[in-house]
Order: sequence, then structure tokens, then C-alpha cells
Amino acid sequence: MLVLKDNGGGPTLEAGSYLSTCVQVVEMGTLTETFQGQDPKEVQKIALVFELDGEATNDGKQYTRFVEYTASLGSKAKIRNHLEAWRGKAFTEEELAGFTLDKLIGQPALVTLNEKGYIAAVAKPMKGQKAEHAITTPITYLSLDPKEFSKEDYMSLPEFLQDRIATSPEWADCISGAVASTAKGPAGKPQPDDDTPF
Repeated sequence: MLVLKDNGGGPTLEAGSYLSTCVQVVEMGTLTETFQGQDPKEVQKIALVFELDGEATNDGKQYTRFVEYTASLGSKAKIRNHLEAWRGKAFTEEELAGFTLDKLIGQPALVTLNEKGYIAAVAKPMKGQKAEHAITTPITYLSLDPKEFSKEDYMSLPEFLQDRIATSPEWADCISGAVASTAKGPAGKPQPDDDTPF
């Protein structure tokens, strides 16, 4: 079995499932993508960043992993599949008409890493399964609405995400008029009566 290693050193991470917390929701803007044999097209993208509970590098930083999605809740969309597995139930028609991603901030999840270290699946933790360690990654929702954009939030993201976002036209519109931080508070929200996390 392939064993994954962090570039900064520290314990290895094997492919498998890890209890995690969604610490960052990132609007990435409109990016140009090229699919096999197809012409390039512009796609609106988002990313979720998860901190893996209790998995730390030698310098004490917690491991994080991110997953990138097309911003759509269409029936075949990867994010819809992941969110419904994470919720433990399908979206209602009302929810599909308008779902805001800020609900994901601070929510626990069971993420499955494949052998290349990418998030292959996101699911609802088992009943009673809770994180044992405090999160250390800045809790952030990065909005690319010029009225909400925060350079502070942008700078808190991993550098590779910053670089990718900086290629979008939305980022160019935002960067000249950054406002106060929109970072969220500590994790931990009351759960709905039906035990659906969001």
C-alpha cells in the first residue's frame, strides 16, 4: 500500500478514513479548465479545507486536506454527492433552490483519502464519534463578493489556493477594495433536531 508523506516531514498518512473538521470554505471564482480532448471552458469553483483530527507534522501543525468542486448542486455534481453523504440524507427541493456553504464551517466529517492523498469521499461521522483535539487552522469563509472580500481571509489560505484564486476575474475585482475580515468564530454549532448536521 502506498504511504503518503507530508512535504514538511512528520507522521505518514495512509489512504483511509479520518475524522476531520471543515475549517475553510473557499470561493475560488471562475477558472479556466481543460478536460480531455475538449476545448477550455470557464467554470466557477469552490474548495473545502478539512483539518484531520490528531494528525500532526513534526513542526506541530495539523494536517489539512482540501477538495475542489464545481459550484453546482446538479444531480451529477460531485459536491452534491459528498454533501448528501456528509448530511446522511438527500437535499430537499427547497434546499436545492438555494444552499449556502457557510453552514459547513466547523462541521465534523469523516473524509476518505485515496492513495494519492486526495479526498475521495466525505461522510457523516459515526454516532458518538467526536474530535479529540482543538483545531488550529484559521476558521475562514472566503467570499469573492467585492462587498465581503477580506484580504486577511485570503492570506490565511494555503499558498497554492491563493495562487489558484488569483487567476480568477472575481479576485481581480475584489483585491483593490478589501474589507474587514469575515472569518468565522470557533467551531461548534447546535445540531438540528433531526440530527442532520447542516
